Amino acid sequence: DLVVLQCFPKAIDEAGAPKQLAMRVKEYEGLVDYVVIDQGGMLLDPIFAAAHLYALTADVQTSIGVVLAGGLSAQTLSRQIVSLASNYRFSIDAQWNLRNEKDLLDIDEARLYLLMADNIFRKYMEV
Repeated sequence: DLVVLQCFPKAIDEAGAPKQLAMRVKEYEGLVDYVVIDQGGMLLDPIFAAAHLYALTADVQTSIGVVLAGGLSAQTLSRQIVSLASNYRFSIDAQWNLRNEKDLLDIDEARLYLLMADNIFRKYMEV
């Protein structure tokens, strides 16, 4: 079983800075497997994500895996994560941009998203 710690904007804002959030996350080492950095319904900002990835992996050096979330879809994925994938190891999350107007999973959109993610991660990360 995996345990995931979700860091929504309130927790991120309360921490004040990426390094402070990373220090708080490190307190969960051994208890959680992943931390989700989620900007809460906003499109993932690569600069924001890079600051948090650096804080978690270089400054604080936690062994907790990082998941990035924030409006990712096949259309936004390459703009949002390519610059990060060549420098950091992380996972991604997608939810609301893979849904149709009836709020159901759009299988075609999900398929495109997974293909795009697979291509990016194979190109930039050792998978």
